[in-house]
Amino acid sequence: MRFGPLYLIFLVIIFVLIFAHVWQQIQIISLGYQIAGLKDEKDLLQQINSRAKADLARLRSLARIEAIAKHRLGLLGPESTRTILLPSLDSGDLKIVDRSRIKGGKESS
Repeated sequence: MRFGPLYLIFLVIIFVLIFAHVWQQIQIISLGYQIAGLKDEKDLLQQINSRAKADLARLRSLARIEAIAKHRLGLLGPESTRTILLPSLDSGDLKIVDRSRIKGGKESS
């Protein structure tokens, strides 16, 4: 039995197809591992992000900021007897009024 050039071409085509199939399967497995790794990385980054959000909320807490202002910086709260009234659109004057003189939200005379 003699193998002609057509038989050789047929064998080369079969070999190329088998090689392409094996290469494709290897790529699919490799990409599956990459996807799994990226999912793990995404989960880790989401955990870090949620911790960072919790830390940010804690750091922005007004009670914490007030405690730092009072204890570390020695700042005091505003005097309860002095109020600064901001100018209205009609007048350009700024008044500092003793709160004890104000009744019902309006300045008494």
